[in-house]
Amino acid sequence: MNRIKYILFFLTIALAAMAEEVSFQASAPAQVIVGKPFQITYTGNQRSKDLRPPQFESFDVIAGPYSSQSQSTEWINGQRTTSFSQTYTYTLMAQKAGTFNLQPATITVGRQQYTSNGLKITVLPPDDTPQTQTQQSQVLIQALPE
Repeated sequence: MNRIKYILFFLTIALAAMAEEVSFQASAPAQVIVGKPFQITYTGNQRSKDLRPPQFESFDVIAGPYSSQSQSTEWINGQRTTSFSQTYTYTLMAQKAGTFNLQPATITVGRQQYTSNGLKITVLPPDDTPQTQTQQSQVLIQALPE
């Protein structure tokens, strides 16, 4: 009898965890600069596989995808709360200035496919102003004989 109670208890927890709505979000800076790397991330709240990113037209893929996961469990007043996050990260670099719409990515959770939001990224031209902090001054020192 106790064995049946334990099985039902764990089945209830498993079903509650599976019943959580799947979330899959894309994020990136709204504005980037031509020739400067930036990151785009796709984050979901369930274990996923088979990430299918959009075509990164007008962008060079510098690195990625890198995948990371985090999971936490809390017990508060006898109530258990579990959270999970899986993130895919790409490092991109824009090829030209303009406004670009990135199509959604897709992932597979279980046997279902889920789609992220699309992104609108404005690419600004390179900054032509001198960067005083990174410039080096040349100093000429002349030694005169005595």
